[in-house]
Amino acid sequence: MNRLIKKLTLNKWVLPLLMVGILYMKSLFLLVTLYDASPRVLIMSLLSLAPISVIVSFSFLFEGRKKLFYFFAVNVFYSFLFYADMTYFDGLNRLFSLYVLYLKNISAEFAASTSEYFMNLNFLVFLDLPVWLFMLFRSKKVIDKSLLTKGQEAMLKRIMLFGTAFAMSFIVMLTQMFTVRRTVGIENYENHALMLSPVGNHMINMASYVVDRVKSLDEDELASIRGWFNMNESHFNVDEQ
Repeated sequence: MNRLIKKLTLNKWVLPLLMVGILYMKSLFLLVTLYDASPRVLIMSLLSLAPISVIVSFSFLFEGRKKLFYFFAVNVFYSFLFYADMTYFDGLNRLFSLYVLYLKNISAEFAASTSEYFMNLNFLVFLDLPVWLFMLFRSKKVIDKSLLTKGQEAMLKRIMLFGTAFAMSFIVMLTQMFTVRRTVGIENYENHALMLSPVGNHMINMASYVVDRVKSLDEDELASIRGWFNMNESHFNVDEQ
Protein backbone atom coordinates (compact mmCIF):
# COMPACT_ATOMS: atom_id res chain seq x y z
CA MET A 1 0.00 0.00 0.00
CA ASN A 2 2.83 2.41 0.86
CA ARG A 3 4.54 1.82 -2.48
CA LEU A 4 1.25 2.38 -4.28
CA ILE A 5 0.67 5.68 -2.49
CA LYS A 6 4.17 6.86 -3.35
CA LYS A 7 3.72 5.94 -7.00
CA LEU A 8 0.37 7.70 -7.19
CA THR A 9 1.62 10.91 -5.62
CA LEU A 10 5.14 11.19 -7.02
CA ASN A 11 4.44 10.21 -10.64
CA LYS A 12 2.89 13.08 -12.59
CA TRP A 13 0.82 10.83 -14.88
CA VAL A 14 -0.38 7.84 -12.86
CA LEU A 15 -2.95 9.56 -10.64
CA PRO A 16 -4.43 11.82 -13.37
CA LEU A 17 -4.92 8.82 -15.67
CA LEU A 18 -6.45 6.87 -12.81
CA MET A 19 -8.75 9.81 -12.09
CA VAL A 20 -9.93 9.84 -15.70
CA GLY A 21 -10.55 6.09 -15.59
CA ILE A 22 -12.52 6.11 -12.34
CA LEU A 23 -14.67 9.11 -13.24
CA TYR A 24 -15.32 7.62 -16.68
CA MET A 25 -16.42 4.29 -15.18
CA LYS A 26 -18.77 6.08 -12.79
CA SER A 27 -20.11 8.16 -15.66
CA LEU A 28 -20.65 4.99 -17.70
CA PHE A 29 -22.39 3.35 -14.74
CA LEU A 30 -24.68 6.38 -14.53
CA LEU A 31 -25.54 6.18 -18.23
CA VAL A 32 -26.18 2.44 -18.08
CA THR A 33 -28.43 2.99 -15.06
CA LEU A 34 -30.43 5.65 -16.89
CA TYR A 35 -30.60 4.17 -20.39
CA ASP A 36 -29.75 0.46 -19.94
CA ALA A 37 -26.68 -1.19 -21.41
CA SER A 38 -26.33 -1.05 -25.19
CA PRO A 39 -23.59 -0.47 -27.80
CA ARG A 40 -24.99 3.02 -28.41
CA VAL A 41 -24.67 3.97 -24.75
CA LEU A 42 -21.14 2.58 -24.65
CA ILE A 43 -20.09 4.59 -27.71
CA MET A 44 -21.79 7.78 -26.53
CA SER A 45 -20.14 7.42 -23.13
CA LEU A 46 -16.82 8.26 -24.79
CA LEU A 47 -18.07 11.85 -24.97
CA SER A 48 -17.45 11.95 -21.22
CA LEU A 49 -13.67 11.74 -21.63
CA ALA A 50 -13.10 15.36 -22.71
CA PRO A 51 -15.14 17.01 -19.89
CA ILE A 52 -13.57 14.66 -17.37
CA SER A 53 -10.11 15.53 -18.69
CA VAL A 54 -10.88 19.23 -18.14
CA ILE A 55 -11.56 18.50 -14.47
CA VAL A 56 -8.55 16.22 -14.12
CA SER A 57 -6.18 18.72 -15.77
CA PHE A 58 -6.24 20.83 -12.60
CA SER A 59 -4.51 18.00 -10.74
CA PHE A 60 -1.27 18.86 -12.58
CA LEU A 61 -1.09 22.03 -10.51
CA PHE A 62 -0.60 19.96 -7.36
CA GLU A 63 2.08 17.61 -6.18
CA GLY A 64 2.38 14.94 -3.54
CA ARG A 65 -0.39 14.64 -1.00
CA LYS A 66 -2.17 17.72 -2.38
CA LYS A 67 -2.74 15.91 -5.67
CA LEU A 68 -4.22 12.94 -3.83
CA PHE A 69 -6.46 15.27 -1.83
CA TYR A 70 -7.68 16.97 -5.02
CA PHE A 71 -8.54 13.61 -6.53
CA PHE A 72 -10.42 12.54 -3.41
CA ALA A 73 -12.39 15.81 -3.30
CA VAL A 74 -13.33 15.53 -6.99
CA ASN A 75 -14.23 11.86 -6.57
CA VAL A 76 -16.48 12.58 -3.59
CA PHE A 77 -18.16 15.52 -5.33
CA TYR A 78 -19.00 13.64 -8.51
CA SER A 79 -20.00 10.49 -6.64
CA PHE A 80 -22.68 12.42 -4.77
CA LEU A 81 -23.61 14.36 -7.90
CA PHE A 82 -24.03 11.18 -9.95
CA TYR A 83 -26.12 9.65 -7.20
CA ALA A 84 -28.33 12.76 -7.22
CA ASP A 85 -28.55 12.45 -11.01
CA MET A 86 -29.83 8.89 -10.80
CA THR A 87 -32.35 9.82 -8.10
CA TYR A 88 -33.70 12.89 -9.90
CA PHE A 89 -33.79 11.15 -13.26
CA ASP A 90 -36.09 8.51 -11.79
CA GLY A 91 -38.58 11.21 -10.86
CA LEU A 92 -38.12 13.99 -13.43
CA ASN A 93 -36.39 12.33 -16.41
CA ARG A 94 -33.56 14.84 -16.20
CA LEU A 95 -30.29 15.14 -14.33
CA PHE A 96 -29.96 17.08 -11.12
CA SER A 97 -29.27 20.80 -11.48
CA LEU A 98 -29.62 23.96 -9.44
CA TYR A 99 -32.60 24.90 -11.59
CA VAL A 100 -34.45 21.78 -10.43
CA LEU A 101 -34.33 23.08 -6.86
CA TYR A 102 -36.60 25.96 -7.92
CA LEU A 103 -39.38 23.65 -9.11
CA LYS A 104 -42.42 23.59 -6.86
CA ASN A 105 -44.57 20.70 -5.67
CA ILE A 106 -42.39 17.96 -7.13
CA SER A 107 -42.80 15.61 -4.18
CA ALA A 108 -45.40 13.65 -6.13
CA GLU A 109 -42.74 12.82 -8.69
CA PHE A 110 -40.74 11.07 -5.99
CA ALA A 111 -43.46 8.67 -4.92
CA ALA A 112 -41.03 5.80 -4.44
CA SER A 113 -40.43 4.93 -0.82
CA THR A 114 -37.19 5.75 0.94
CA SER A 115 -36.32 2.07 1.12
CA GLU A 116 -36.51 1.82 -2.67
CA TYR A 117 -33.82 4.46 -3.09
CA PHE A 118 -31.57 2.69 -0.59
CA MET A 119 -32.10 -0.81 -2.00
CA ASN A 120 -30.98 -0.12 -5.57
CA LEU A 121 -27.46 -0.28 -6.99
CA ASN A 122 -26.95 3.48 -7.18
CA PHE A 123 -24.79 3.36 -4.06
CA LEU A 124 -22.07 1.59 -6.02
CA VAL A 125 -20.72 5.02 -6.97
CA PHE A 126 -19.57 5.37 -3.34
CA LEU A 127 -17.88 1.98 -3.21
CA ASP A 128 -14.31 3.19 -3.73
CA LEU A 129 -14.44 6.24 -1.46
CA PRO A 130 -13.45 4.48 1.80
CA VAL A 131 -10.34 3.09 0.09
CA TRP A 132 -9.26 6.51 -1.13
CA LEU A 133 -10.00 8.06 2.25
CA PHE A 134 -7.75 5.48 3.90
CA MET A 135 -5.00 6.18 1.36
CA LEU A 136 -5.34 9.91 1.95
CA PHE A 137 -4.82 9.52 5.70
CA ARG A 138 -2.07 6.97 5.14
CA SER A 139 -0.22 9.28 2.75
CA LYS A 140 0.51 11.69 5.59
CA LYS A 141 3.01 9.18 7.01
CA VAL A 142 4.23 7.75 3.72
CA ILE A 143 5.08 10.73 1.54
CA ASP A 144 8.56 12.14 2.03
CA LYS A 145 8.31 15.87 1.42
CA SER A 146 12.01 16.01 0.60
CA LEU A 147 11.29 14.06 -2.61
CA LEU A 148 8.89 16.69 -3.90
CA THR A 149 10.19 19.10 -6.50
CA LYS A 150 10.26 22.65 -5.25
CA GLY A 151 11.08 26.04 -6.63
CA GLN A 152 9.79 28.40 -9.28
CA GLU A 153 10.97 26.22 -12.16
CA ALA A 154 9.05 23.19 -10.89
CA MET A 155 5.91 25.28 -10.44
CA LEU A 156 6.29 26.68 -13.95
CA LYS A 157 6.50 23.16 -15.39
CA ARG A 158 3.33 22.15 -13.55
CA ILE A 159 1.52 25.24 -14.83
CA MET A 160 2.62 24.54 -18.40
CA LEU A 161 1.51 20.92 -18.10
CA PHE A 162 -1.83 22.01 -16.70
CA GLY A 163 -2.28 24.63 -19.42
CA THR A 164 -1.55 22.14 -22.19
CA ALA A 165 -3.86 19.46 -20.78
CA PHE A 166 -6.62 21.96 -20.04
CA ALA A 167 -6.48 23.64 -23.45
CA MET A 168 -6.51 20.39 -25.41
CA SER A 169 -9.34 18.80 -23.44
CA PHE A 170 -11.36 22.05 -23.37
CA ILE A 171 -11.13 22.48 -27.15
CA VAL A 172 -12.24 18.88 -27.71
CA MET A 173 -15.09 19.35 -25.24
CA LEU A 174 -16.32 22.53 -26.93
CA THR A 175 -16.12 20.87 -30.34
CA GLN A 176 -18.21 17.98 -29.07
CA MET A 177 -20.82 20.23 -27.48
CA PHE A 178 -21.26 22.49 -30.51
CA THR A 179 -21.55 19.43 -32.74
CA VAL A 180 -24.04 17.65 -30.49
CA ARG A 181 -26.20 20.78 -30.09
CA ARG A 182 -27.11 20.47 -33.79
CA THR A 183 -28.10 16.83 -33.36
CA VAL A 184 -31.72 15.73 -33.48
CA GLY A 185 -33.05 14.97 -30.00
CA ILE A 186 -30.93 17.44 -28.05
CA GLU A 187 -34.05 19.47 -27.23
CA ASN A 188 -35.26 16.57 -25.07
CA TYR A 189 -33.93 16.80 -21.50
CA GLU A 190 -33.91 13.02 -21.27
CA ASN A 191 -31.11 12.88 -23.85
CA HIS A 192 -28.81 15.44 -22.26
CA ALA A 193 -26.95 12.97 -20.06
CA LEU A 194 -26.21 10.79 -23.07
CA MET A 195 -25.49 13.43 -25.70
CA LEU A 196 -23.68 15.99 -23.55
CA SER A 197 -22.23 13.46 -21.08
CA PRO A 198 -23.05 13.73 -17.36
CA VAL A 199 -20.03 15.90 -16.53
CA GLY A 200 -20.47 18.07 -19.63
CA ASN A 201 -24.16 18.57 -18.91
CA HIS A 202 -23.38 19.79 -15.40
CA MET A 203 -20.74 22.18 -16.75
CA ILE A 204 -23.28 23.72 -19.12
CA ASN A 205 -25.92 24.00 -16.39
CA MET A 206 -23.48 25.63 -13.99
CA ALA A 207 -22.27 28.10 -16.61
CA SER A 208 -25.87 28.98 -17.50
CA TYR A 209 -26.75 29.40 -13.84
CA VAL A 210 -23.81 31.74 -13.22
CA VAL A 211 -24.67 33.82 -16.30
CA ASP A 212 -28.30 34.04 -15.22
CA ARG A 213 -27.29 35.11 -11.71
CA VAL A 214 -25.01 37.95 -12.81
CA LYS A 215 -27.12 39.18 -15.71
CA SER A 216 -29.13 42.33 -14.95
CA LEU A 217 -32.51 42.82 -16.59
CA ASP A 218 -34.50 45.98 -17.16
CA GLU A 219 -38.17 46.36 -16.23
CA ASP A 220 -39.45 45.44 -19.69
CA GLU A 221 -37.47 42.20 -19.70
CA LEU A 222 -38.65 41.34 -16.19
CA ALA A 223 -42.27 41.98 -17.19
CA SER A 224 -41.84 39.77 -20.26
CA ILE A 225 -40.40 36.96 -18.15
CA ARG A 226 -43.19 37.21 -15.59
CA GLY A 227 -45.74 37.07 -18.38
CA TRP A 228 -44.11 33.99 -19.87
CA PHE A 229 -44.08 32.21 -16.50
CA ASN A 230 -47.73 33.08 -15.92
CA MET A 231 -48.65 31.62 -19.31
CA ASN A 232 -46.66 28.44 -18.65
CA GLU A 233 -47.34 28.06 -14.95
CA SER A 234 -48.73 24.56 -15.40
CA HIS A 235 -45.31 23.31 -16.53
CA PHE A 236 -43.67 24.37 -13.29
CA ASN A 237 -46.20 22.98 -10.83
CA VAL A 238 -47.16 19.36 -10.43
CA ASP A 239 -50.83 18.95 -9.69
CA GLU A 240 -51.49 17.13 -6.45
CA GLN A 241 -53.40 13.92 -6.91
